[in-house]
Formats: sequence, structure tokens, C-alpha cells
Amino acid sequence: MGDSAACIVELAQRLHCERIVMGTARKDSLVRLVEDCVVNRVLERTTLPVEVIAGNQASNWERYGIPAAVGALLAVALAD
Repeated sequence: MGDSAACIVELAQRLHCERIVMGTARKDSLVRLVEDCVVNRVLERTTLPVEVIAGNQASNWERYGIPAAVGALLAVALAD
């Protein structure tokens, strides 16, 4: 219950883990920048080493739709 990242870090500390291993979908930098990712929040909250295992490739929306939408928003912002 609660924030996933906080629960993962708290449990790892309580179990005296030496590291945290997590899986994640393959995403490009732009998608990771705009998306609130559990992996990023865990990295921010813990001093333990975090091993990230790349999973499946990101969906077409994440690969093409999000970068296109961000580009369109930037174009509109710069046009004003």
C-alpha cells in the first residue's frame, strides 16, 4: 500500500538487502524525462545499488507518440 518506490526501499532496508534488482521496459530518454518512473524514484530514495534489467521494447506510443507530442508542444510554445 502507498508509494511503490517508498515501499520497495523500505522493504529492502528491513530485509537488510545488499542490492535491489528491478525490471523495466526499454524507453528512450525523452519518455523517461516526462514519465514518472518507479525505477527513477527508487534510485532517488536509496543508497543501495540498484540493478535494472531491461524488459520488452516500449510501445509505439512511447517510442513515437510522446516525442511527437513533446515536439509539437515545443513548436507551439516557440511560435507564441
